[in-house]
Amino acid sequence: MSEILIREKHMSNIIDFPKLHSPFVRKMIDGRYVVTPEIDPQYGWVFQDAGVRAVDKIDG
Repeated sequence: MSEILIREKHMSNIIDFPKLHSPFVRKMIDGRYVVTPEIDPQYGWVFQDAGVRAVDKIDG
């Protein structure tokens, strides 16, 4: 369930969204967990629209 916080005067809505998973496959290579250019078949729909771009947050 999402939590919503509304601040007085500014009416800012802060919503706790579920974790977004990367469409890119990650693998353990030389002891490091790295992202690859391979697309996870479950997330292939992300790239069906020609105007879509996807990035992966590498660190942090």
